[in-house]
Amino acid sequence: MHRALLSAVLSLSVLLSPLVAAQDAEYTYTTFDAHDTWRTFATGINDRGQIVGHVSPVTGDQADGFVTDGITFTPIKVPGAIHTSAVGINDDGQIVGHFHNADAPGRGHGFVTTDGVTFTAIDVPGAIHTEAYDINNRRQIVGSFRLPGTTRGFVTDGITFTSIEVPGAMLTYAWGINDDGQIVGWFEDATSTRHGFVTTDGVTFTAIDVPGARDTMAFGINDDDQIVGEFLDASATPHSFITDGATFTTLDLLGGSGAAQGINDRGQIVGPLHDDTGMEWHGFMATPRGADTTAPAITISASPTTLRPPNGQLVPVTVSGTITDEPGGTWVQTSTYRIIDEYGQIQPSGSITLVKGQYTFTVALREHGDAGDYRRTPVKWLAAFTHHSNPEEPRHACETPARHVQR
Repeated sequence: MHRALLSAVLSLSVLLSPLVAAQDAEYTYTTFDAHDTWRTFATGINDRGQIVGHVSPVTGDQADGFVTDGITFTPIKVPGAIHTSAVGINDDGQIVGHFHNADAPGRGHGFVTTDGVTFTAIDVPGAIHTEAYDINNRRQIVGSFRLPGTTRGFVTDGITFTSIEVPGAMLTYAWGINDDGQIVGWFEDATSTRHGFVTTDGVTFTAIDVPGARDTMAFGINDDDQIVGEFLDASATPHSFITDGATFTTLDLLGGSGAAQGINDRGQIVGPLHDDTGMEWHGFMATPRGADTTAPAITISASPTTLRPPNGQLVPVTVSGTITDEPGGTWVQTSTYRIIDEYGQIQPSGSITLVKGQYTFTVALREHGDAGDYRRTPVKWLAAFTHHSNPEEPRHACETPARHVQR
């Protein structure tokens, strides 16, 4: 029986500020640490500002994952595992990462969790080790898996695994994926030099190399095709970077060193920071200066609210609501929407026009299930917009629960 879980994603086309050869002046930096730890590694951030990573305690070698809003840290720990790393998070709060069990510490497993309590293992068939690194809003997951003598990347929808391997590479790691299915990562060539890459289809790869660097690794990509990662200069000193694929900007990490590992659609960047004492690691977040961080007010309703009968027939559903932002919402004029089912597949999608912040559109949806089998599932919207008075202001995104649609 198929039960469709729907989430609608509303985003606006915007202009982004061009990358420049500046460093600290373009970002505001903050650091954070989990309580009673001496190492806090931040690795992923979603558009709601939720950050995931892992920590090492002051005593003991066991590491646990976490999710935080920057204030409260919630542990992410696979039951029975001796090590859990939370690495990526999507806008629905689904978290992926990897863990090790005491009975086989050398064999890792990937995982995905929605609530931090129930975990589903991710193991590439035939692999001796699997790690998951990122998950997008279509629930596509990327990571790496180990075979005797080599390591390759993968992408999965939770059912089918597709290998990601740069031709001729000794090693390939798939680290980040955006909602368009673009994958970034890094590979090692025959000379042991590391290069970043981006691919759309897993067949054609574009190398990412910071000019003058001896090694480049790409870790994250957002829906605006901004890519972040780390490079080693000629003296093997590590630096973080952000690129649009053409221009590279070095990030000045508060006098320390570290790796930019995650980026959301607001352009906020997170990663681990090795401080100038060389003794401790902290999580860091870099926020573009001038970014709109005030969430808009979003309303949504659907008519009809019940899809009956559950016979697989298409039913027209009218979706309407408002998006308002200071000083009244009239700046939001056009947008696109996507409806995503429980398998992460994009179903109806299109463009909409807002009039004074109001929108209305109609989509055709169907219900599959037994007669009388209905349930209520939230329709969620992700709104990204820019002020028309400042079209180069970085994009802002937030998620707002909507009315429930009975299914």
